Amino acid sequence: MKVKVVGVVTSSGRSIYADNVVICAGNHATPLLKLAGVKHIPIYPVKGYAIRLPYVEGMDDSKGPQVNIVDDANKLYVSPLKGGVRVSGIAEIAGYNTEVDPARARFLLDRALSWLPGLVDGEKAVFHSCCRPLSPDDVPIIGAVHPFSNLYINGGHGSKGWTLCFGSSCMLSQIIAKNDDAPDIDITPYDPQRFIPVWKRAL
Repeated sequence: MKVKVVGVVTSSGRSIYADNVVICAGNHATPLLKLAGVKHIPIYPVKGYAIRLPYVEGMDDSKGPQVNIVDDANKLYVSPLKGGVRVSGIAEIAGYNTEVDPARARFLLDRALSWLPGLVDGEKAVFHSCCRPLSPDDVPIIGAVHPFSNLYINGGHGSKGWTLCFGSSCMLSQIIAKNDDAPDIDITPYDPQRFIPVWKRAL
């Protein structure tokens, strides 16, 4: 049996009424959905590390990477920035903890320096860590949330949030609009119901 959401009550007690509600709260999507009784959307925070590395003196943007670089074998991702690069990697199960582990940060820095010898200044590295909202199969979760007819989710993108955000939003808007000619790609792999046992889906 399908049910409908009539709106959202904020932490300040304000009520916002809506025809459709979209949950796109990153790592907080799962606990937020549990407030509505939904327990089958598994999104877990996975800690990742990033380093901001400036170029060595005398080096400029024209001599550095011009596009993103992926070293998939070593799970190293390099993005060009003005005046340097951003290097990211590592996946750590640590709950919502975002403290930088010096040993892991150093491991990532050593990889970066071996990949970009003579290009960046490791002494001026700035370390960051963040929690990436990851689904169990590393595929985004996009679509209507069972048993609701007007509650939707757009989440679980892991480390690919910036890469997939525009396409995911376009797909979800087409799903909500119930456009028979779209989306242009098969939405089945992204269906939130894929995590519900088959025998429960009809309930």
